[in-house]
Amino acid sequence: MRVVQRIDVLDDKSPAVQTWDVPDGVCGFAWVVVKPGTHSFAKWAAKNLDATKDYYGGVTVKWVGEFNQSMQRKIEYARAFASVLNKHNVPASVRDRID
Repeated sequence: MRVVQRIDVLDDKSPAVQTWDVPDGVCGFAWVVVKPGTHSFAKWAAKNLDATKDYYGGVTVKWVGEFNQSMQRKIEYARAFASVLNKHNVPASVRDRID
């Protein structure tokens, strides 16, 4: 990701004052949700993994805290995590949010 400071902050075509390269991309979050929260794995995760209720329903079974602030890396990790759960018939999905 490249961040550019421009002379006129409201005009993307104005000359650049300074630029920064951010190799990890945008900052953000990702997590894995099992829905419904009544699923046997969700109940097990609540007891054994400190899983919490998700805002939109279900249970957050993994909050990705690895990979510094890189949203893309967190999303890819969460997708792999959810994929493994799905292969074992656990209804998991990924949620993310830019910071």
